[in-house]
Formats: sequence, structure tokens, C-alpha cells
Amino acid sequence: MVLGVVGVETRHPLILHITLEAYDMVHVVSQGRVLATCTVFLYVAVTLRPGDALGGNATLNVINFGAKGDGLADDARAFLLAWDAACRYNKSSPAPSLLIPEGHSFLVSPLLFRGPCSPSRINFQIYGTVMAPTDKAAWKDCAVDSWIVFQGVSNLVVSGSGALNARGSLWWDINGTNPADYSTRCTMPKALEFIGVTNLQLSGLLHRDSPRAHIRLEDTTNATLSNLTIYAPGNSPNTDGIVLSQSKHVDIFDCVIKTGDDCIAIKAGTSFVNITGVVCGPGHGISIGGLGFGDNETVADVSVTNSIMVGASNGARIKTWPNGAGYVRRVIFEDIFIINSSNPIIINQHYCDSKKANCTSMQYEGESGVAISNVTFRRIIGTAPGDPSITLDCSAKVGCRDILIEDVDIFPETLWGKTSAICSYATGVIFLFTGFEERSSSRRHVFGYGLHQCEAPSRRLFEATRL
Repeated sequence: MVLGVVGVETRHPLILHITLEAYDMVHVVSQGRVLATCTVFLYVAVTLRPGDALGGNATLNVINFGAKGDGLADDARAFLLAWDAACRYNKSSPAPSLLIPEGHSFLVSPLLFRGPCSPSRINFQIYGTVMAPTDKAAWKDCAVDSWIVFQGVSNLVVSGSGALNARGSLWWDINGTNPADYSTRCTMPKALEFIGVTNLQLSGLLHRDSPRAHIRLEDTTNATLSNLTIYAPGNSPNTDGIVLSQSKHVDIFDCVIKTGDDCIAIKAGTSFVNITGVVCGPGHGISIGGLGFGDNETVADVSVTNSIMVGASNGARIKTWPNGAGYVRRVIFEDIFIINSSNPIIINQHYCDSKKANCTSMQYEGESGVAISNVTFRRIIGTAPGDPSITLDCSAKVGCRDILIEDVDIFPETLWGKTSAICSYATGVIFLFTGFEERSSSRRHVFGYGLHQCEAPSRRLFEATRL
């Protein structure tokens, strides 16, 4: 039986890796000859079903590569075998689909799906539930930075109605940690990461409880992320929903994101980003930054529109580190509804994460060199529990310039509450409030209409009182 299998593998490259696995199985069970023969026959026969591997609809079901799908056995090896078969697939055949079927829960230790691959496109279909290990040893003793990684793949479609449950609670220290110990702790891994991927589509999945960021795009070009649901407790640390880094031409739309950190974080080297139809909160809002902690860091051409933020600590946010270098340019936040946000609109050029740096000393070493310009906040409506609702906290070194705030209507949540707009070191700030007084007779507004220069710290531009 084994000789017959070896003969087949010389004629069809797709099953080379698979049949070698079957050959290994014979050695493992060689003392039970009848059992060994049945095992090899079943494995090969199922693997060579035309509809599942070699032809027809070109579907490669991970069950047929040895996955148990019982939520107990580690199915990582079967996933990698299925990926290897898909990646080797004949270019002239229909695009292969790696299938994670519904009705099963697959436990997998950290996985790396590496390209480049032969097919012009690979479909990675998730209809079941994929679960991460619940002990750190199974995460390869902190040797990996992410749970599931796709690297160097082109034309990748990851879709389905299934779930990725990273079960990250064992990594969270919700009660806080000593910042001095931060650098020596095991780095919390990300759940799903795409590195060096071109032409990516990610849609339809539920992402739960990542140890750190749920989805991260690194050095990825031409990506569309849509109809995703991302959940983590509001007090889970660093559980960003989507993180973009060194990536270009990214569209994100129709997603629901509820996490303990930024719903979407746009990091250094990212440009041409379009975000629309996102529901965010709890979390830290949709943020650009923090930029400037490393070398020269830039973000440009970002649009955030038609989105809702409920109970997020921040709404539309740009944050840069002190002493940084780089720029943020051509950014628009438009048509956004914000409910109960402490900072509905905020530019903060004095951002510092105490887990990464000594913020007290950093504040006195100098001002941010990350220049912020050509930023628009338009038609943003909502409520804020405190004051101020608009903060332009720019640095004395480079400041902010050409900031347009148009038709922004944010009012206090409580009767007689007050909210205001303040700015520091910002030039060319334009406030345009069309029909501001007439839209609501229940509020009294005192504001500065038109062009403002905030060349001194903490200048109050207008104040709103809810009567």
C-alpha cells in the first residue's frame, strides 16, 4: 500500500507532502499491521476525493488533512498541511479554497501561513470556530508575537461566518502592572496579523478576546476589511480592534468594534485609508497615532466618515509623542455621531504611554516635532460628560495648522452642564457653525466664529451650556 502511494506522489505534486505524512503514519503503527493498512488507505482515499482536493470546486477541508475539530486536540498541523496544499495548487486550476467547516471547534497553537503561493488567489473560508490555547506554554513560551499570521501572500480572501476566539484573558492584567516591569514581561501576542500581504479581503468574521490587538496589518497594500465584529471587555488592556502600520490603500467599512483600546489605530507609515460605517465603543475611539516614539513617523490621507461612537473614551483622535518627528496630513473626520465620550474631538501632541516611557521626564525634554496640518472635523454631533469637548493640545515646537471645525454640535449630557473648545499653539483654526443657534433653543452658545490663532497655551474658544 505504501509503495502504491509513493508511486502516485511522483505524478502529482499536490499530494507530495500529504502522502509523506501517510508514510510516517505506517511507521508509528507498524506493530498493528491490519490497523496500519486501514489507516493509510482511509487517509489517502479521503485526501484524494476529487471534490475536496484535486478538482471540482477545489476545496481543501482541514478535516481531510487530519483536523479533529473537537476543541481539545491541537489541529495546527492539519491547518498547515491544508495551507501547504493550497499554496502549491496548480496555477491553471480554479482558485483553491481552504475550508474550516461549521459545526466544529478547532484548537490551534500559533500558526504561520507563509507565501508566496502558486495560485493567482487563495480563499481561506472560516465557518467553524477557531480557538487559541488557554495556557502560555502552548503559545510557544512567548516566542511568537501573534497567534495566526499570513505573510508574503498575494490575492488572499479570508471570509466566512465563523469565529476566531483568541481567549486572551490569561494575558490581561486588568488590575494593572508595575510599569517598571513592562519591558521584562512576556509580550502579549496579537490575534490575527497580515505581514507583506497584497490585495487582501477580510470579511464576515467574529473576532473575540485577543491578548492584544485583534487584527493588525503590517506592510500590507490594497486591503478591504468589511462586516467584521470585534469584541473584548472594555477593561481589557491594549486590545485594539484593528491596527494599521506601514500599510497603504486600506478600506474598512461596516464593522462593529467593542474593545478595551482603540477601535481602529492608524500607525506610522500608513496612508490612503478610508473608514466608513463603523460602530465603535466601548474603546478609545478611532485614533491616528501615537506617532513619534520611534524615528520619523508619518500618516497621510485618512478619511473617517458615517460612523457612530458610543461610550468610547475618545471620539476622533490624533496623538503624537513628545520629542517625536514626522507629520500627519490630510485627515478628515466627517458625519460622525458621538454619545458619552470624554474627548469627542482631540489632538494631543503631548501623548505618552507610561508603560513604555517615563512620561514625567519626557514632558520636560522637549516638544513634539510631529507636525499636524490640514485636518477637518465636519458634522460631528453628540454629547460629552465633561469639559472640554474639543481639545487642540498642540506643541510649541511645531504646533498644528489649518484645522477646520465645521458644523460640530457637541453638548453636555447634564442640565446646566458646560462644555467648551480649547486650543494651544494652533494656527489657522477655522470654526464654521452653520445655523448653530437655530438648531437648538435649549442651549446657549458663546463661541468664536471664524479664523483663530492659538499661539498661547489653553485658550478657550467657545463655551456651550445646556439649559
